[in-house]
Amino acid sequence: MNIIDSILDIQEEHDYFYMASCYSQHPDGIDVAMDQACIAAAWLMQRGVHILAPIPHSHPIQAKLPKETWAHDFWMAQDFPLVAHAKGVILVEMPGWEKSKGMTMEAAWAKAWKKPVFRLSWPLS
Repeated sequence: MNIIDSILDIQEEHDYFYMASCYSQHPDGIDVAMDQACIAAAWLMQRGVHILAPIPHSHPIQAKLPKETWAHDFWMAQDFPLVAHAKGVILVEMPGWEKSKGMTMEAAWAKAWKKPVFRLSWPLS
């Protein structure tokens, strides 16, 4: 069974999956990380997966916040309840994902809460 079939097999009408992607660890910078996260989100949505994608959500908001709030802990506090309420987590394996502290934490939270964690290969096919 492929990843989409596995996700859709457990997804119900009111569910969403948290789509984790790297940001500050992306080797080409945060703007490329944002663009690739949007591509991955669109790809999943086109296939019927209900997702919440924190990077596309938060990237433009960050620009409106004072720089002192840009710390990793600030964003993890924002993401914690989103993972808690998600059906599961989808890890997008774009460049830099294996160095992402945030993705590691998000996957660990999901596993601790007995939520499924899926790995989406990059580039998408």
